[in-house]
Amino acid sequence: MTRRRSRRILGMTVAQLLILACMGLVLCGTLGAGVWMVSSAYGVALAWPTRVVPPTALIIPTSTSIPTVTLTPKPTLTPTATPIPYEGYVPAGWKQYKTDKLEIWLPDTFAFVEDPNGFNQELTTKYTQIGLGDLAKQREKNLTVYELLFRYGPPISNGYIPTVFVKEFARNGLTLSQFVDKAISVLEVNTILVERKPFDFYHAKGERVIVQTNYNNIYISFVYYFVVDGNNIWEIGSDANLDNFYTFLPTFDDITRTFRPVKP
Repeated sequence: MTRRRSRRILGMTVAQLLILACMGLVLCGTLGAGVWMVSSAYGVALAWPTRVVPPTALIIPTSTSIPTVTLTPKPTLTPTATPIPYEGYVPAGWKQYKTDKLEIWLPDTFAFVEDPNGFNQELTTKYTQIGLGDLAKQREKNLTVYELLFRYGPPISNGYIPTVFVKEFARNGLTLSQFVDKAISVLEVNTILVERKPFDFYHAKGERVIVQTNYNNIYISFVYYFVVDGNNIWEIGSDANLDNFYTFLPTFDDITRTFRPVKP
């Protein structure tokens, strides 16, 4: 009887292959155990190499104090009053009148009275006819004290002639206010005080006084301007009937502002 031959693979029987595989497993196990022991002894951790990315430092800005801006306020500019030259008070077209003591300007509607006595006679005739005889007599008393006298030229409806006059008085130690107080205290019984207020001349501060007089129910208004000049006081006066007075008053004010004493 013929004995059956064992099957061979790569020249080796199955039993031999099994033995060889077992030996390989034992060898792998031995190597694996040795590696584990070595790594444990030296504390080496085996792992897949990992790319180490150095941490990006978080940049925290250093606290920088914000500079304090100090706003310096601009200085308040106080407007400086620019002095108005004397000519700035004189309206265009006005005429200058000057003596060795004073200077004043008037519009051409007023004429200089060269003969006060003759002018007073003219007024006496006119005013007596319209019930103002007492006013004419009162004006006659003042003829000798006028420094300058002007009359309004064009005729007006009621026959009254407005005037502008300049007088000079000794102050006698009185202040301007005291002098005006005294002048008001001696007003005629038919005269009332309407207004008293400060007034700016070109060269100084003065006062303006308005009074009203009743002559037989005809009302005449006067405005007087007073200003100190050394030991003297100047009075610039103007008048008109009540119906026209406040029309003339702005012109009277303008005339007076052109007044100034003339020093030798």
